[in-house]
Amino acid sequence: MPRAAPDHPPAVADPLDNPIWNSLIGPQAAIANGTAEVLRYPNDISLFHGVPDPLGHGVAALADVTGPGDAAVFITTEPTAVPIDFAQVFQGAFHQMVCSALTQAPPSIGDAGVVELTADDVGEMLTLVRLTEPGPFLPRTHTLGRYIGIRHDGALVAMAGQRMRVDGATEVSAVCTHPDARGRGYAARLVRALTAQIHAGGEHAFLHVSVDNAGARAVYERLGYETRTFVTIQAFLRKSVP
Repeated sequence: MPRAAPDHPPAVADPLDNPIWNSLIGPQAAIANGTAEVLRYPNDISLFHGVPDPLGHGVAALADVTGPGDAAVFITTEPTAVPIDFAQVFQGAFHQMVCSALTQAPPSIGDAGVVELTADDVGEMLTLVRLTEPGPFLPRTHTLGRYIGIRHDGALVAMAGQRMRVDGATEVSAVCTHPDARGRGYAARLVRALTAQIHAGGEHAFLHVSVDNAGARAVYERLGYETRTFVTIQAFLRKSVP
């Protein structure tokens, strides 16, 4: 059952160096599950897990909050060792990009065709995510923040939303467009709208994009995003009991 996180060591100097942990001991602590050594989001919200020292021995505590067959995803500044009793099922290098000022003015919601997405839209959101694979998106991921989209002939063809939140910064995530609707600037429009809202709240915006996705990175750079650092995203799967 979700509960407020217990007392933990203070966040690192820059919370974006360890964004999952610092989200779960900070602005999103109310939904954190776990112990003083490892925290996670609820199973139907996110697969992200955080530890205070992901490059040390912190991931060894992962077994305390997972069961056989459970997946755990980490974001770290360098690859971390695979924990005992886990198998690594994904590892990728990503740009961590931040934006403190947009280079293009944000659209208004109505005039730009951008619509708010709610729990009623989750089925379509999950379908679009399965088709485009922007990253993990679960039945209640949308509860982490604001999600917006663009519809064409009534069908959801593009979406983006807010995911992690650390002190002073909110992440833009789940940016995706249906293959038949690409090349129309939908992703830029959605990211611009979310980023403007984050800035209006006095925070920086950040996001993660694969080093292999030069096209998306170029879109974000045109909006005013800059690479802050490179991070590794790893997914571990707990082995089943023999």
